[in-house]
Amino acid sequence: MTSLGYFKQDGVLKNTNFDRVSGRVNVDQTINNYVKAGASIYAHRENSNYQLYSGNIVNSNVLYSILLYDPTVVPYNEDGTYGRVPGGRGDNPLANLLERVNDLRHDKFDGNTFIEIRPISDLTLKATAGTEILHNFQGTYMPASTYQGGIDGGVASTYDYTGTRSLFEGLANYMKTFNKVHDVNFMLGYSYEKFVGEYRRQEAKKFSTDLFQYNNMGAASKITSIASNKTENILISFFGRMNYTYKDKYLATFTLRRDGSSRFGANQRWGTFPSGSLAWRASEEEFIKNLNIFSSLKVRAGFGVTGNERIGDYASYANMANTRYTFDGSGNTAGVHMSQSSPANPALKWESTAQYNIGMDMGFFNNRLMVTVDAYTKKTKDLLMNVALPYYTGFTSGQSNIGSIRNEGLELDVTSHNLTGSFVWDTKLNVAYNRNKVLDLGTNGDIYLTSSKPYGSVSEEAFAIIRQGEPLGSLFGYKYIGVLQQGETYSPQPNSKPGDPKFEDVNGDGKITSLDRTILGRANPDVILGLSNTFAWKGFDMSIFFQGSIGNHLLNMTNMNLEWERSTDAAKRWTTSNTETNVPRNGFYYSKYGGYINDHFIENASFVRLKNVTLGYTLPFKKIISSCRIYASAENLFTITGYSGWDPEIDTKANEVTKGGGSFQTANAGAGLDFNAYPSMRTFTMGLNITF
Repeated sequence: MTSLGYFKQDGVLKNTNFDRVSGRVNVDQTINNYVKAGASIYAHRENSNYQLYSGNIVNSNVLYSILLYDPTVVPYNEDGTYGRVPGGRGDNPLANLLERVNDLRHDKFDGNTFIEIRPISDLTLKATAGTEILHNFQGTYMPASTYQGGIDGGVASTYDYTGTRSLFEGLANYMKTFNKVHDVNFMLGYSYEKFVGEYRRQEAKKFSTDLFQYNNMGAASKITSIASNKTENILISFFGRMNYTYKDKYLATFTLRRDGSSRFGANQRWGTFPSGSLAWRASEEEFIKNLNIFSSLKVRAGFGVTGNERIGDYASYANMANTRYTFDGSGNTAGVHMSQSSPANPALKWESTAQYNIGMDMGFFNNRLMVTVDAYTKKTKDLLMNVALPYYTGFTSGQSNIGSIRNEGLELDVTSHNLTGSFVWDTKLNVAYNRNKVLDLGTNGDIYLTSSKPYGSVSEEAFAIIRQGEPLGSLFGYKYIGVLQQGETYSPQPNSKPGDPKFEDVNGDGKITSLDRTILGRANPDVILGLSNTFAWKGFDMSIFFQGSIGNHLLNMTNMNLEWERSTDAAKRWTTSNTETNVPRNGFYYSKYGGYINDHFIENASFVRLKNVTLGYTLPFKKIISSCRIYASAENLFTITGYSGWDPEIDTKANEVTKGGGSFQTANAGAGLDFNAYPSMRTFTMGLNITF
């Protein structure tokens, strides 16, 4: 099999785009009745002109600068240069979009080969070996026509990353049927996986010309930063599985894994993870058939333990870092020395999750109505967390195994074949409910997650908390109770002025301190649901898919940064003549309480979205072309929500992980933040599928 693909898409922002060329070749060869071999190769190249969408630096964050920039400034001056606020530091958003170069290239090569041998009829031996090579290149350049580029005489940076993953896997599989009623399957396996990552990064400024962009770093008169790094990790696994079926009615599966990771301490690298499940096809029993209720019925129960090793490659070691120093106190870089940057933790070990689940698959009316119900509870212990350390240790944080978390949930899946025959109508409904709770954090107490710095001199503030007895994704801050009026005194905030925000004295000690912060919302929804309907009639087909989320909250930090400056809410600010408002006065942001995270900006982000609509028609060809289908589809047609931001389906921390700039742990615990997030696009597609 050979395939070739090409994809190109422009973004909703000017000068943002993405294209990909990909190809695949699969070859399988049956050598004889006992030996089979094969190989596959896949490769792609992706190119994009991207923009930065996180952080608060107006000169680099495009979305933020669009919202924050003075709308009275002309796009272009008469001489063709970009209009700017007189004496202002921020750049014109058009200069950010159109002049700045942000190129990203992603290459991937994946090659695998296998050989399969059947020495006897019931035994199969298979060996697979492969390699995956990833290469990422990022090049940026701010020319003199941009604000920062004009100050620094052009600013360039390059980033090169190469990752190589090597994998070997060996499997032995034995299948046998005894007396036509006993089916057994035994599998034993071994895998070895090694990953090596390397990167090179350099930044420079003061170019005599913008012509080279980032392609001639030697043309810069000043190298501002240079760095390189190499890491590797190894994962080795031994595993086995046994399946047993009796009369196709009673089913049992048992597995056992023994995994070893180089990321843990020398005496803690191995973890053992068992699992098992039982199933009963009850509808095959005569007494169930005699009920005349179920056309199919299956009852399932299971237990399993899984492990997690997603941490840094050398988290258990005392890592070293480069530190620059100077002898004259002027801040000039005079030298570099190595110093310890993180504490050793040789006791670091696998995080494990034990899960119990029970479920039923039910069919009614000759399986025209299918219902699946699953209930589960799982407990995760020895959480891999980067926890804060006392300053006297010499470190700010360290990787540890701490505490435990419990998740409990219920999932419902309903499929209904409403109409059959010449006109077909099917409906599918999914509903998922999950609750998690932090059971234990050891001796560490609360763990705070800090947001991006809101603006100017305002300090960073914790926006989420991990607290024993509470769920992950707990948004955290002060309770907003209104605006201070003229002539009013509010003793907990003695330095506040009329028009300043007021916060509730939660602990009743007569003053507003960090002890008054409390949980203000939950990032995780109460219910997630999806509803799809598909129709077919005389060659026409149509599908409609809705998705929704109920009960989740978002911290709209974008609005928090804009309310005092550029949003329409600024027209509602408190003034001596406009006191019936909950929007504080102009300039409050630089007050003592101005940058506090509070529930004035935490909103209910429940939504229902028409995610996809597709309409197609299959032409009735009979010769040469066996099938020809033309279709059109639309995504993200509309969203029903009370959330005031661009998109309620946003998670800034998870996006940072996707872009390679954040921690998986932070994304999990720090959900519920919306800060300059790129919104979902409404997309229209037309296509043609032809089969010969």
